[in-house]
Order: sequence, then structure tokens, then C-alpha cells
Amino acid sequence: MGSPLRNGIIAEYDLAKSMFHYFLAKARPWSIFKPKIAVCTPVEMTDVESRALTSVMRDIGAKQVMLFEKPYELVANDIPCSFDVIIDILPDCCI
Repeated sequence: MGSPLRNGIIAEYDLAKSMFHYFLAKARPWSIFKPKIAVCTPVEMTDVESRALTSVMRDIGAKQVMLFEKPYELVANDIPCSFDVIIDILPDCCI
């Protein structure tokens, strides 16, 4: 079994889904509403990779998903405040 993400891209779909579900449950244990999630990734993704990440977020219960293909520091002011959860995926070199 490998890492769920490699360089900000989903490598293991089911493992990534379990990981994000766990983190979402930890961040919002009391919520019964579907959250709006913004995801910041460190690299530009292909259409297939974007759909996979969006699909994972929808599978864990997201009402709306918006992807930003830049680190959070660069898009912090561009993310609408209507999002409930912001996920910043760091590249492998920074972990």
C-alpha cells in the first residue's frame, strides 16, 4: 500500500478518500450539513486528476468543490469566504 497522494496528485483513490474523510470528520465532527470545500494544490493538474480530486471530495460529502492549482499562500485572498473548509495540499518535498 502506497501513499494516497504524490506531489499533490491522488495516487491511491480509496486511501485518499479514507484520509480526507477522516480529516473532515476531525475538523467538523458536529456538522450535519454538506460543506463547501476549497482545495489548493501545489501543481497544475490534468483534467483526469482534477476530476479524481473533485470526485474524492464529493464522495466524502462535499456540497461544492473548487480547485485552486496554486498554494494557499498565493490564493488566500481569492477564495470566497463562503467555503466551510479549505484544504491546502503540500508537495512531497515540504513534508
